[in-house]
Amino acid sequence: MLTVTDFVRTLAVEGAIHAMDLSVALPDAFLPGPPFRQAAATMAALVPGQLPVGWGHEVLICKVTGRSELDERDRQSLSRLADSLSIRL
Repeated sequence: MLTVTDFVRTLAVEGAIHAMDLSVALPDAFLPGPPFRQAAATMAALVPGQLPVGWGHEVLICKVTGRSELDERDRQSLSRLADSLSIRL
């Protein structure tokens, strides 16, 4: 059963990701800190394994949700996880 707390977190994560989508056209856009960090933490928790070192919040969200392609270095680091990484939101 989905608790109210989990439901609110789900909305915050989705809102932060879509705010990031909108900010692409606005280079000076401010991305909200706590929801953005929650979105990155949620994406990291959904991946069964170690993510590449050096992925910041934005890179992590973009790559895990399929908004950015994985490069060869990412694929080597992720190994067999690379083909099943994308989580569509």
